[in-house]
Amino acid sequence: MSYIDGFVTPVPTGKKAAYRELCAKAAQLFQEYGATRVVECWGDDVPDGKITDFKGAVKAEAGETIVFSWIVWPSKEVRDQASAKMRDDPRMQTTEDPPFDPKRMIWGGFAVLFDSGGEDRKAGTRVQKITPHLWYAKEAEEAARFYASIFPDSRVDRVTALPSDTPGGPAGSVKVVEFTLCGQPFMAISAGPLDPFNHSISFVVSCDDQAEVDRYWNALLEGGSAEQCGWLRDRFGVCWQIVPTALGDLMADPDPQKARRVSEAMLKMVKLDIAGLKAAHEAR
Repeated sequence: MSYIDGFVTPVPTGKKAAYRELCAKAAQLFQEYGATRVVECWGDDVPDGKITDFKGAVKAEAGETIVFSWIVWPSKEVRDQASAKMRDDPRMQTTEDPPFDPKRMIWGGFAVLFDSGGEDRKAGTRVQKITPHLWYAKEAEEAARFYASIFPDSRVDRVTALPSDTPGGPAGSVKVVEFTLCGQPFMAISAGPLDPFNHSISFVVSCDDQAEVDRYWNALLEGGSAEQCGWLRDRFGVCWQIVPTALGDLMADPDPQKARRVSEAMLKMVKLDIAGLKAAHEAR
């Protein structure tokens, strides 16, 4: 069941752009630690109340706008774990003054009572039309938990031991694992050795910047092996491509010489380097 952190904040109207920039950076951090959604709403129709209202609750002053915000977590457990980790994350420590008065911000945690969008449905009841399925000799659950620890909006949803004898093993030994990575449902099975993973199937991780490339590359590479052109094999043998989104645009440049230089630079790389790709594009 999802869990919600809700906030009401008075923000100086003239600092809207600075506040939005801060929110964008914070959202990346929240999602890294498992949040599935971060929403910031700028006050537009916030009336004065006769007894109480949003402005009074946060002692809003002239020239300030009310911001109503919420963060969606997969569960209270994920939220509590994230809170503990973020307290020790140096990225949460800053000497700069925020573009609002944090002492007047009010917040709280809320359990979902009703959600017309379906968040209160039981995990696993929503059926994805097409779901990737991975066959492991014995490590399906371990692999799913490893991947879920790396990506935001990720978790192991259910592990089911087959109650019947199968070609993969006796009753109870074969496990079906349902898990979610970045909101995308996956399935895996531990059913004894069959066909090994190979390069004919891989998962592409699209990265917005070099920091994201580095983070996913290093995390998935732990216990695995690096390959050329942004490819790696994880510790379970599954192939991944860690690719900056900028690569597609650079290689699609209508100038064939620029596109060729980017392609040639990419082919010489192991982990992809955005600065190097852009330098090749501009022939620097």
